[in-house]
Amino acid sequence: MGKSKGARLTKAEREARREAKQQQAALAAITDEQQGEAFNVRAGELAGLVAAARWDDACVLGSESVPLALHLLKSVREAGRTRFLAHTARRLAQALPRDRLRVGVDEAAAEGHVAAAASIARGLGVQGQMPLTQWALGCFEAGRVAEGVEVVGSGSADQLACVRAMLESRRCLGFATQFLPSLSTLPPLSEERLRSVGEQVAALYEQNEAPDLANLAERFRAKVEVALRVLWPDISVHVYGSISLGLADEAS
Repeated sequence: MGKSKGARLTKAEREARREAKQQQAALAAITDEQQGEAFNVRAGELAGLVAAARWDDACVLGSESVPLALHLLKSVREAGRTRFLAHTARRLAQALPRDRLRVGVDEAAAEGHVAAAASIARGLGVQGQMPLTQWALGCFEAGRVAEGVEVVGSGSADQLACVRAMLESRRCLGFATQFLPSLSTLPPLSEERLRSVGEQVAALYEQNEAPDLANLAERFRAKVEVALRVLWPDISVHVYGSISLGLADEAS
């Protein structure tokens, strides 16, 4: 029978338990050391594969464990292969839990490499959970335009989100023009809605509440028309919605 809960252990029993705990701790230390050595060996192999641009082999090796996967993502990032990060993350996510790999996004962002963080996030499919637009605006404001563009990416939805954020926050508006082509993916306004907008603009003209905006639109229209007439001498450019205002015919 075992001792009751309140029974005191003998000196020999206490010594035996102490030795058992020491042995367990020693075995755990040996295991950790072996795992650490094994990781270092595999990490070295990963470094060699990345240096040799053997991406497929690197992804296979990195898929063995989350620590190796995170090490691979960091190695690819430090090698300056930002655009390859999405592919790498996508491959790794096929074998390992996405939520644990997301640490790679957080690490890159914390170190200020937001383009890399965005690329990893897209590869993992978690970009919707990340503040990509805010990262991009931060880059534009810091003068890191190329990085900001890379953060936004080529997807129309992400570009529209960035333009919307710029307009709502009135930040980085000077950089919005490069994303304006994404507006073409929006559904066209209905004739009723277009006429309503035209009526609102006409009312503003009559009330003289937006003369500066009107003058700016006219100057912009004139510059676009001059530029296009180099190729098409007879072209006529009108402000969007001008048909509803009666300023252009239906053929414009």
